[in-house]
Amino acid sequence: MIDRGTVLRGFFALFLIAVIGSVGYMFLSNTDGSSGNFLEDGDDRTNYGPIFEDPDAYRKATITDPFIRDMHVTGGTFGSTITRQVRIDIDGSGPIPSRDVTLQTKPAVRLFNGPRRERALDVLHGVQRILEDEGALLEGISIARTRGGVEAAAISGIIEEFPTDGYYNTPAEKKMVTDVLSAVAADLAGGAYAWYDPRIQQIVFGPVISKGLHTWIETPKRATAAENLFTAYVVRHELEHAVTPGDGDSSTYRWLEEGTADTIARWPGVAADTAKQLGMTYPKRYEKIEYRTDRGGYPEYVDSLRILLGAAGVSWKDPTQLEEAKDVLQARELRDVPAELATRIAKAHRLSAAQRIRLERGIRRMDGTPSEARRLVGKL
Repeated sequence: MIDRGTVLRGFFALFLIAVIGSVGYMFLSNTDGSSGNFLEDGDDRTNYGPIFEDPDAYRKATITDPFIRDMHVTGGTFGSTITRQVRIDIDGSGPIPSRDVTLQTKPAVRLFNGPRRERALDVLHGVQRILEDEGALLEGISIARTRGGVEAAAISGIIEEFPTDGYYNTPAEKKMVTDVLSAVAADLAGGAYAWYDPRIQQIVFGPVISKGLHTWIETPKRATAAENLFTAYVVRHELEHAVTPGDGDSSTYRWLEEGTADTIARWPGVAADTAKQLGMTYPKRYEKIEYRTDRGGYPEYVDSLRILLGAAGVSWKDPTQLEEAKDVLQARELRDVPAELATRIAKAHRLSAAQRIRLERGIRRMDGTPSEARRLVGKL
């Protein structure tokens, strides 16, 4: 006989594996709000949907279980911390720029008020344009300025995917739930600049990137062109996650998913174009050259993909070949990308069918180490 505790422990073991293997987390949206203005962009005449400003909207969507609402995060409780973050919901269908936007928390409303409103709208509209141009999927954004805010965002994403309301009643059950939530939240808050959750299509920006966005929006004279470009690069990396079809297969192809997002974000001209779309100043030289940084990112995965793309006839040094790279890496489910890479490489090097199959198997066995990519290409 299997008792309820055994079932719960088994469920949470599977649950923990699932959430740790995912790209990121976010929370349930609530699109109720007061009426807003219909906005129009002066440069490209793109019409933008209304912005609904309801400081209490997110509070209405918060779970009712006190043991979750009152659980500790750095600097406070989950319930008190989550409402102090900038939370933005993008809702509806049709072109992304025309969808409704809800400012879910008071900090979000403040960010879009006063003299800073125009720059905040520039950033929001830039994100919307990139999403529309790339065919990406995004329903929400969280800007967390503190470690506690990141922890709260992680917790909120988990409980959206795995609801807790009314399911756990005994002290032991509640402790098991909060222990899992705390462990995952602490892991994500440890050093993530940002993350995207493909299951619920939302992005969380951590303290470093949140500071960059707030500095540009609130005090632009203090924002350096170099910091703006780094912020734009990370924003673009996360938006590229929203482009990749499928659930990410992150446990098997994490290097490929992260490598794809980083390869595109670092492509010559892309980081600069992203900064331009967000309305930020940036070093003009990056309009034609790749973006380089030792801060975060996945340089080894990028190097591996550049080697494979080069063997397939796609030069990462050429800005005009960006669309070709996207066609290889983002036009199909992630699990099908190794086959596409092998097919293109085989065609470029006139490999036999058997050689192509061995090459695909080799790519599927990779963990993103550049030496593996060099070994595979060196055999051609």
